[in-house]
Amino acid sequence: MDYPDQQLQDRRLIEELVFRWALARDSDDWEALSECFHDGADIRISWIQAPAETFLSRSKEMAENRPLGMHMKHLICNNWIETNGARGFSRCNAVLLIRDHFEGVWFDFEGHFRFFDRVEKRNNVWRIVNRTAVYDKDVINPNTPAPGATLPWNDEVVKDFPPQAKYLYWWFAVRGVTCDPQLITAYSEEEAQLHAQCRHWINNLD
Repeated sequence: MDYPDQQLQDRRLIEELVFRWALARDSDDWEALSECFHDGADIRISWIQAPAETFLSRSKEMAENRPLGMHMKHLICNNWIETNGARGFSRCNAVLLIRDHFEGVWFDFEGHFRFFDRVEKRNNVWRIVNRTAVYDKDVINPNTPAPGATLPWNDEVVKDFPPQAKYLYWWFAVRGVTCDPQLITAYSEEEAQLHAQCRHWINNLD
């Protein structure tokens, strides 16, 4: 659909890009996911800080080793988009939902964070050039606990992980994945710096 205002159309296309990333990632559509990134793009989230190509290959590897019954879904909302010519800055809230099991205990995980995306229009196509996640909080609940069972994510186990993502870090740790020790968290100085960097980037086109 074409809009009479170019900025409005650009914001709509960027919003669609952010939604498309989530659905492609959750449905193992690797071609569509790769098309969300421009060449040379990079990503920084809890479990990886790398070029987009590395993120894609490792995501595919994780999917190929997905345990039976495990599900993952990213929910995206409250997308705030600014554009300046061929550059865009998108912020959105995101919720990661996971159902999985460990040591006989099924659980539902819910993590809240924000994506800060720098996007560019190249050859009239908007794609991500940098994605960084800022973490807010998470929670985990047993789905079918055995009577009297000791939950594998007890306070002692997660005490050394960042409070804003302690259960997410535990989930990756039991799979042998080491997460970013310098996690960017909500309302932190690091988040303020990231925001300033994104605003500087979109407003300085040289």
